[in-house]
Amino acid sequence: MRLSYSLSNAADLDLSTLYDYTLKTFGPQQAHDYLNAIEAKILLVCDNPKLGRPVPLDDRPYFYIVHEAHFIIYRILSHEIRVIRIFPSRMDITKLLDTL
Repeated sequence: MRLSYSLSNAADLDLSTLYDYTLKTFGPQQAHDYLNAIEAKILLVCDNPKLGRPVPLDDRPYFYIVHEAHFIIYRILSHEIRVIRIFPSRMDITKLLDTL
């Protein structure tokens, strides 16, 4: 059974910022396509929650999966996947996760 997903406020802002950047840099079609591809990756996680790797930080129950140039950080809850953040993959994930 596929889990549903939800976005944290921070992840929602990350997607909005990503969309704006992609729109200005690459145009509306690429912005639309890239966000759709991120959603498809999240839905893949909803089908297989442990597809991602555990986040290498303490004992917090976060996972991450890479989509092209971005890390998608998420938690597995009993009834859904909670997307916590979406970070550019060029950034150091361990430093970014200190902000969670």
